[in-house]
Amino acid sequence: MAYEFKLPDLGEGLTEGEVARWLVSEGDQVAEDQPLVEIQTDKTTVEIPSPAAGKVAQILVEEGKVVPVGTILVVIGEDGAVSQPDKSRDQVPGPVSRGRVRATPLVRRLARELGVDLESLTGTGPLGRVTEADVRQAATSRDQVPGHVSEGRREPLRGVRRLIAEHMARAHKEVPAVTWVEECDFSGVDLTLLVPTILKSVAEALMEFPELNARLEGDEIVYLDRYDL
Repeated sequence: MAYEFKLPDLGEGLTEGEVARWLVSEGDQVAEDQPLVEIQTDKTTVEIPSPAAGKVAQILVEEGKVVPVGTILVVIGEDGAVSQPDKSRDQVPGPVSRGRVRATPLVRRLARELGVDLESLTGTGPLGRVTEADVRQAATSRDQVPGHVSEGRREPLRGVRRLIAEHMARAHKEVPAVTWVEECDFSGVDLTLLVPTILKSVAEALMEFPELNARLEGDEIVYLDRYDL
């Protein structure tokens, strides 16, 4: 007999939680009270133990998802009597794969640096291989499109970062904003030497700490690959 484990009420008025990290995988054998999943709440991360022994038949909520209390998180079956989970309901028609793109490591690195998707290119090299010229041409054509702005790298906004973002947004709406300005007198300073030094220092700092050159869009963090100084 299978056991459907639901997100429990962890107290303090909790109505939902985020699945921060699964500590088991489908097919794993688990013991009762064995750590099963980490749930992120508004205040802390809670490690929830397995309520029963058996095999993990099906994980129903993926990491990063926020679900209400009472949602079925995982199905645990009895030892040696777990049927294969029916995942047909989760299957959706996907794009037809063209296979691995033919390109040298050097070309792949160049594509990453220029933000070019190799999957979208038709190689002009032998056997359809994508060449350096193909990548550079794609980057040039993209940059010449009016109004094009590189979107940068994206990653889901999860866990503590998501909570901090929500609290900061709420504070911005509810708490009066205060701006402090300090003025510096640069009279007599040769700015032709100072400004390039400042720009170089800022650019290097942004490259080392990309979090300072990012923005929030919905439930994603966008790391920009351009530096507007």
